[in-house]
Amino acid sequence: MRSRWKITFIICVVIIAAVLAGCGAAEQRPALEKIEYTNLNDSGSRELLKELLSDAGVSDERIQAFSAVWITLMTS
Repeated sequence: MRSRWKITFIICVVIIAAVLAGCGAAEQRPALEKIEYTNLNDSGSRELLKELLSDAGVSDERIQAFSAVWITLMTS
């Protein structure tokens, strides 16, 4: 009976630790606070996306390649 109590206690501690570990998750992803839905039709939205991708460490070549593909898909 004593070991059953220990197992229950350990499970509770693990669950509490998991919940507390997830509490700061939003602070670790500040870009998510800036993003809202857009279909990138206006130049302001495209510039914001370029800035966010650049801040996230995406190279300029990849950002320009994405922009080129997106424009091709949207204008065809």
